[in-house]
Amino acid sequence: MIQKALGGDSAAAQLVLSRVVAPLRADSGRVKFDFDASLPISQQVERVLDAVATGKVSPEVAQQIVSAIGTLSSVRATEELEQRITMLEAKAVN
Repeated sequence: MIQKALGGDSAAAQLVLSRVVAPLRADSGRVKFDFDASLPISQQVERVLDAVATGKVSPEVAQQIVSAIGTLSSVRATEELEQRITMLEAKAVN
């Protein structure tokens, strides 16, 4: 296979290289910026956008953070509904 790759066979060269060189993986690294998870969701997203605007966070990383904020928002909404249902059920029993 190596001889074919050396002979100009591009498919063989690609196969050899795929076995020798590890594929590149994205590494966003850690970021630091002013963020408070207890703030309302809209303000959290605004903080992320500010971090993008000031160059502290790349748009790709910001997208991941905003997605995580969306997940947090869903979790908070579910917890709030659970608390409301529990309170209503408690009132109905009394």
